[in-house]
Amino acid sequence: MTTSLSVRNQIVEAFRRDLVGPGPQDQDLARERLNDRPSRWYLTGFLAPVEELDTKEDEADPSLQEEAEIDAAAPDNTGAEAGAGDNPEPEAPNSRRRFLPSSVGLTVLLDPDETEITARISWGDYRTEPPLSEALLSPEPLPEEVGEDGKPGRGKRPDVEWQRAAKVRTVSLPVIDGRAKPALVVPESAAEQYPGGGLVLETHSRVFNYLRPDGGTERVRALTVFLVNRRAATHRFYADVGYAFQARLELISPRGLKARRDLSAYRSDDADLRIADLHYRDVCEWAVGRNVAASWGPAEDAAGEVHCVWTEPLPSAEVERVAPNEDEDLKRDVVFGMEDLAAKAAENGSTLAAALSELPVYYAEWIASQRNQLDTLADEPRRRHTAEQLVREMEQPGLVS
Repeated sequence: MTTSLSVRNQIVEAFRRDLVGPGPQDQDLARERLNDRPSRWYLTGFLAPVEELDTKEDEADPSLQEEAEIDAAAPDNTGAEAGAGDNPEPEAPNSRRRFLPSSVGLTVLLDPDETEITARISWGDYRTEPPLSEALLSPEPLPEEVGEDGKPGRGKRPDVEWQRAAKVRTVSLPVIDGRAKPALVVPESAAEQYPGGGLVLETHSRVFNYLRPDGGTERVRALTVFLVNRRAATHRFYADVGYAFQARLELISPRGLKARRDLSAYRSDDADLRIADLHYRDVCEWAVGRNVAASWGPAEDAAGEVHCVWTEPLPSAEVERVAPNEDEDLKRDVVFGMEDLAAKAAENGSTLAAALSELPVYYAEWIASQRNQLDTLADEPRRRHTAEQLVREMEQPGLVS
């Protein structure tokens, strides 16, 4: 049966496949073939080589200018301007440099004694078909690349298609204090068609204490892991050979990750912030994304621990549906429909009162149930104080009778 939820899920999946490209679950696109550069198909989720980003654009190379130029309308020299005798030189076209991401990362909290976790890296490499020589892929222009106007870099280049190859690597990642040097090179992660460099994992960790709501402290290790594209850069026309598309970093800890709770409003004096802190006290995050969002699955064991987190270029979140109370006893004893209430009010006041008389009773019972839950906050005094104040306000005679 088609539901609104399934339709929304299909729309999200269509956006992901269109904006990011195939993921590990998309076997139908694992070996897709494109007739244009994949960076023109996919807008996000890929990593460009750091070496390419560090290279200054050569303004004398027309091939670079063509990539950066923005269409500019020619000036209109007719009318008043022509009559005035002005014939200004056309302005040079504006140019912009496209800054591309070269890394994504995750920060997680671990047990301070953790010495090793697992990193799983997946991505898609796109190679040209037919294959091109290293000379054509080199960032250095070929001597024979001279156009009819005598300028370098406009020589005829072969038309190619782009064939995807799915890649997955799993490595053990040592956890040490400070920044790990040297960075861990992901095995067999250099570009297929152009040797040199590869994908690397750069880490930094530290141990620290943070204050819990019960007033105690917890000692944890914060670990940040970056996946960085340090492949050798290629010529701009075929730069996608060195890109890592649909790059995804997963961190897996068999011992479980530590929850990161937002306590920014816990000690606030603002009433609204303290109420929000109370309402969302059970909400936590298990990872923080760097240059990307982070995602994780539900708790995987009875202890409520999460063992795996991953980078998510297209994050989504579920919002709880706001619906009327569906308690059958309440529905049976209380009239909620506005038209039904209007009809009873038209009869007489006592009929309307009878239709609503049980509502304050149910409300008082609900308030009592909330008071009974105050003991669950015994170790969190500020939250208990906020909850007690809310219960007292609900118990005011004017609100329950």
